[in-house]
Amino acid sequence: MAASSAAPPPTTHLADAAAFMPPGAQQLFFTNWSAIKRAIGAEDVTSKSPLEERIAVSLATIKPEAAPSGFGSRHLRTHADLWGFDTMDLEWEATVQEPRGSPTRVLRFREGFDLAPVAARFDERDFSTEHLEGGAVLRSHEMDLSQDWITGSELAILNTAFLDDGRTLVASSDPEAVRAVVAEVIDQGAKTLPVLAVIGLLEGASAAIVLSGDDTCDHFAPFALEPDSLERAQQELAAAGPLSRYSALGVGYSTGWHPDGRILFAYADPEAAAADLSGRANLAKEGTSVRFGRPYAETAFTLEAAELQAADDTGGRGGSALTLRVAPTNEMPRRLFDMVIGRDMLFAACTG
Repeated sequence: MAASSAAPPPTTHLADAAAFMPPGAQQLFFTNWSAIKRAIGAEDVTSKSPLEERIAVSLATIKPEAAPSGFGSRHLRTHADLWGFDTMDLEWEATVQEPRGSPTRVLRFREGFDLAPVAARFDERDFSTEHLEGGAVLRSHEMDLSQDWITGSELAILNTAFLDDGRTLVASSDPEAVRAVVAEVIDQGAKTLPVLAVIGLLEGASAAIVLSGDDTCDHFAPFALEPDSLERAQQELAAAGPLSRYSALGVGYSTGWHPDGRILFAYADPEAAAADLSGRANLAKEGTSVRFGRPYAETAFTLEAAELQAADDTGGRGGSALTLRVAPTNEMPRRLFDMVIGRDMLFAACTG
C-alpha cells in the first residue's frame, strides 16, 4: 500500500461534465458514450443506424460496459423519430442531482451533430422560448401526458436549454434546475479540492459516479437491516477501527485500466486519509455486502490494490485521495454502480 504521485489535472469529459455541478449538487452520474462505443467497436453507431445495432450498444452496458446515466435509453426504438436524436448521438452525458429538486440532464452531442432539426421539433410543439445569460436558450412546455413526444422521452425534455456551443443540451422537469446548471457553466463556482481530486483521478473513465459533501459517508451507514445483519455490519465496522469523514467519493471504471475499477475517497486532511487506508481496504477485501449477505468479492469486486495519492491545488492546500483499485465481479462494472445506488458500501461508512 504505497503512496503515489499527485492527481493529474481534470481535463477529460468527466471534468467537462463536472463543470455543470452547482455548488450544492451532491451527485454526478456520468456516461462516456464515446469511450464505451470505442471499446466495443461501435464508434460509427448513431441514431440513424439500424435498430439492432443501437440495441446492441445498449445491451453492452449490462456487460462488459455500464451506463449510470442513460437519457432516453428506455425509448431507444422511438426516441430518434420523436426528437431527432437518441443516446447513440451523444459523446457523453451526465445527470446532476441536488439535495432537493429534480435531476438535471446534461447531453453533449458528438462533434458535427446538427442540433437544428432537434430545435425544430421544439418549435413544432409550441415550446416557449426564454433567453438565458450566456447565450443559452431555454425551451419549455407544460406537461401533457397525452402527447407521445412526452411519454416517448424523459420528463426532463419539458425544459431544455440549448447552449451556445451548439453541442450541449441541459434538461430537467424543473426549469429552475436548468437555470441553476446553466448559470454554473457561465460563472464557474469553486469546486472543492476533494472533488477536483476525484475528477482528476478518474481521468479516462468510461463511466463514473461522484458524490460530494462531508456528509457523504452517512449515505452508507448501515440501516434498515435485519438484526443479525446489522450486528454483523457493526462488528465489521468496529474491527476496521475509527474511520474518518471524507469530502468526496468517486466510483468509476474503464476497460483501459488494469484493473478496470476504481473507488476513491478524497480527504481535505491527509492524516485522516492515511489513518483510514488499512481499515477501508480490509473492509473492501473481507467485508460482507449488506445487501446480499456475502463477501464483496462475490457480489461486487475483488480488491487488487489500495494506495494514497496526494492532491494539491494551485493555492498550496494539501489533501489526499484513498484509492481502491478493484476488478468488478464477473467483469461487470455495473456492479460497482449498483453498489453505490443501493447504498451497499460498508467500507464507505464512517465511525469517527
